[in-house]
Amino acid sequence: MTKIRLEIRGFGESLLEALRREGYLLPSYCGGKGNCGKCGVRILSSVPGPKEGDKSVFSEEELNEGWRLACLIRGEGIFELEIPEYREEEIAAEDSVMESSGIVDTAPGKNPSSGYLDGEPPEYALAVDLGTTTLAAGLVDTACGKIIRKAVGINHQRIYGADVLSRIDAANRGAGVKLQEIILEDLDRLCRDLGLSQGIREVEIPAIISGNTTMQHLLQGLSCRTLGTYPFQAVDLSLHKTGNMTFLPGISTFVGADIVSGIISCGMDRKKEISILVDLGTNGEMVIGNQNRMLAASASAGPAFEGGNISCGTAGIPGAVETVRIRGGKV
Repeated sequence: MTKIRLEIRGFGESLLEALRREGYLLPSYCGGKGNCGKCGVRILSSVPGPKEGDKSVFSEEELNEGWRLACLIRGEGIFELEIPEYREEEIAAEDSVMESSGIVDTAPGKNPSSGYLDGEPPEYALAVDLGTTTLAAGLVDTACGKIIRKAVGINHQRIYGADVLSRIDAANRGAGVKLQEIILEDLDRLCRDLGLSQGIREVEIPAIISGNTTMQHLLQGLSCRTLGTYPFQAVDLSLHKTGNMTFLPGISTFVGADIVSGIISCGMDRKKEISILVDLGTNGEMVIGNQNRMLAASASAGPAFEGGNISCGTAGIPGAVETVRIRGGKV
């Protein structure tokens, strides 16, 4: 347990938001609505009365010990509290799980050590898959299409919610700049993992960005105001450039450039026979069709498996129960 002293500034700020302000990134898969029960902390002084959300998550004993959901505590004041260590380290633990298979061997003769590779920057490009939960980047030799080196990591925007709707809501409530900062820091980290000396905005090779529509809007700092309300309109779905970054085009608000990339990579747009493409990610999509016509649908898939917006469940991180066996009547 980590003991801290924290001030909530104004009645509009929650304890969860105050913790984020001070750099404590507690998970909040429901976006701070009190549904997922992931942001529990123990209040040591001036313990507020429990809300209905607290009562649904904590036992009577835990409530008496001062356990509360940080997202439900609002009002000016100074609080002394304890944060479970695993909650502070959860995101780092997920990083280690993802990155254990991250960097692959560099191809012979290639030595990515700076913004330039072997003095031939036009020959290379940085390809980025901007996922809701997972980020992936690869250095590509554009002359032969070979991936020279790749890295993966976690999208830390998930502290504002596990699904795109939670992040749209967070952006619309004023967290858009913070969400943009988080994803830029994550992409800078991937650049370092790839051996590049510059961040995503400074790297001196083309950076090609492909992701779902919400993730691309948040990265570009575009308004998400119309993404979460009918008729669900995106600000920009076109192919365009921002600095050294090229953003691939999307199809609709919930079928993005990552699906366009998959369609082209699989060659569905050139085939006469019917094909099905399934992207089973946090934001899941399915496309069926051929060169004449395609139909697409999307659904929020990841949170159902990772505990987002539900009271029970967790990602595949250290501490998660993976297997249960009953032998001879014993667990």
